[in-house]
Amino acid sequence: MPLVSPQKIVKGVLLLITASFFMGTLLFVENKTYAYGECSEYGFMATYDILTDSCKCMSGYVLDKDFSGQTTCVSGNSVCHGKYGYNSRYNSLSSSCECSYGYIFGKDSIGRTQCVSPDSLCTDQLGYNAKYNSLYDKCECRSGYVISGGRCIDGDNACRTKHGLYSGYDDLANGCKCDSGYTFGDSDQCVKKQNNVYFTLKELDTDTKRAIIRNDHDYRYYLITYNSGCYSSTFHRYINNQIVVNLGTDFDLDTWDKIVLQDDNEVCDITRIERADSNTKLEPEEDETFYFIPQPSTNTPSQPLYKTPTPLKVKKEFQFEETKKKDFDVKLFGELNASGALRKCPSTIDCDVLKYFDPKTRVDILGSYNNEEWYRVNVVDSNSPLSGWMHYSIIDKIQDQKIQPEPAVQTENKGASIANEQTQKYAPWYRKFFSFFFNLFK
Repeated sequence: MPLVSPQKIVKGVLLLITASFFMGTLLFVENKTYAYGECSEYGFMATYDILTDSCKCMSGYVLDKDFSGQTTCVSGNSVCHGKYGYNSRYNSLSSSCECSYGYIFGKDSIGRTQCVSPDSLCTDQLGYNAKYNSLYDKCECRSGYVISGGRCIDGDNACRTKHGLYSGYDDLANGCKCDSGYTFGDSDQCVKKQNNVYFTLKELDTDTKRAIIRNDHDYRYYLITYNSGCYSSTFHRYINNQIVVNLGTDFDLDTWDKIVLQDDNEVCDITRIERADSNTKLEPEEDETFYFIPQPSTNTPSQPLYKTPTPLKVKKEFQFEETKKKDFDVKLFGELNASGALRKCPSTIDCDVLKYFDPKTRVDILGSYNNEEWYRVNVVDSNSPLSGWMHYSIIDKIQDQKIQPEPAVQTENKGASIANEQTQKYAPWYRKFFSFFFNLFK
């Protein structure tokens, strides 16, 4: 076999190297293609990169299939739109898709990952009343709504379902609260609030079930009457000490508020209230006495007479100081704000009670005494009109009206008119006849 000369071997190697150089090898790795020569086969947006010795797409474009299925440089935005929707865009710096401003990656209605509005994402999850919180990057309910059962529902309805009719939703506290005058009870339901206030028991008469008490909060005095429930022997131990009065939902002392003897678990209702002051005293009871009447000198022993009362104490007449009396030029109308007593004169000590009246009773206020501490009134809502004095604290003024006497001329004209009518009424028929024609041609 003939030997190959060294010259032929060198020539063959050179031919192989030259063929490889002109044929080239194309390799596609992500957005660039390694090749030699022209890059026009990848479209107008392709260019040759001398540093990497490869074809690549210009900024904003990526290698992808075109509509005919050919690999070419296409817009990065169009690629992102096709993958994540029209609210996406291509980021050339990171060479990746991202959502446009105001949109986030999320699932659409058919479960695809898309760039969607945060609010729409939240409404899909929690319902129409949901919104997106960009500060905490989470979904939450709009003001006045709460999450219940995976949906945003009306907060008031949710609280009433949980805590009862007298509850509602508090936006500031972001939770349920009870309506005014109500509080959470043992069963987590909103029940009537009971305001317990300390009073000092100043005086007590257990026979007539009356007492004088002082509010330790505003230091006002009251003369009250109470009913059964507080035993006499127990109640006496609280004189000059504190008792609890349950004022209900307000802080005013009203009828049917409850006295609580807190150390003995006894409760009784207040049935009547009258405003008093530090000088108010309970009238002393009239003691029953036993005494013996001397008998004639016989062997029969003296017999005691039982239940002979001592003479009634007569109150001295109240002396008015004229400088303290005042008559009003303006007629005032008032209404009682509590049960109150109409007295003969302006004093709780020296003046007897004419009659007690209930709240809302209407009165005419005619004058005052002692810098309007007392009012001289006529009771309007009484079957038989009564006049007397009432303490200012139980009357609310509700209307003012000037007292203007009717002009004298009008009075005279009015009297003349009445007299004329009476004359016409009882005049003879012929006088009425001529008077008619006289007035007709007057």
